[in-house]
Amino acid sequence: MKKVILHALNEKEELKLSDYTGNLITGSEVKKRVWTNAAISQITRNELYTGDYVYNKFKETKIGGRKRILLPEEEWKILPNTHEAIISREVFDEVKKIKEKRSFGGYTGNKNRSIFSDKIFCKECGRHMSFRSDIRQKKNSDKIYKYKSYYCNLCKAEKTPNNIKEKDIIELIKPKLNDFKIQNTLNEEKVIEHKNVKDKILKEISILNSNLQIIYENYKKKNISKDDYLKEKTFIHDKKVLLESRLKELKSEKIDLKKEFDGNSLDKNNLLKAYVDSSIDKIFVSRSGEIEIVEK
Repeated sequence: MKKVILHALNEKEELKLSDYTGNLITGSEVKKRVWTNAAISQITRNELYTGDYVYNKFKETKIGGRKRILLPEEEWKILPNTHEAIISREVFDEVKKIKEKRSFGGYTGNKNRSIFSDKIFCKECGRHMSFRSDIRQKKNSDKIYKYKSYYCNLCKAEKTPNNIKEKDIIELIKPKLNDFKIQNTLNEEKVIEHKNVKDKILKEISILNSNLQIIYENYKKKNISKDDYLKEKTFIHDKKVLLESRLKELKSEKIDLKKEFDGNSLDKNNLLKAYVDSSIDKIFVSRSGEIEIVEK
């Protein structure tokens, strides 16, 4: 089928690739040949050919270094319609979906980085375990299955493999998620109440300061006597001292004012991530399949 398509493209003069064409990035002339599998593959995987300019795809591992790493797709930056498109966005996206369905057992590297990647260790040798994500499609089915797991490179090299499925770790953590959500919801309510009390005291102090200014102006205008002024001033001052003392107590209370998340607005995956980030320090996996979770 590919040969038929290539032959058809090369037969049509208006569709032939010219001898020279401008490089979409540098603008320099680049020699082209006839249509090939590689040419079509390049066009259907590079968003430049849709008329959009994509940047911030890579990050240098160190300043001035030559080694770069591919950033997650959500961090890429796009300038739409910077030049004439060769392939429509609709066709490009459709081809992308087809390619994803056809992939089988392809390693995705850091693109689908796991929430456990920096926390999981091999209990046998103490090294970080590597993350692998395989995407598979069963024959005669449109369903795509993702298999995520971790393995120890050293143990694998020593012919004593140690690996674990990500779903096994998640199953071990699941029972703790509900209590975690409740605890953080209660903490969030406590933080809100603490803030409301603090705001109320600050507002009252502000009102008292305004009242001090008002009675002073009334005294200067001789609208009130000196005795009344001093009496009112003392009353306001004493009230301010009590409020400022209470404000100082609130500030000294050990309440974590950092809002980690809104527990009621998170889905299961984000709730899991919030728990892992805030509560788990390390995860140790043994060759026997035993999982040990060390909390912070």
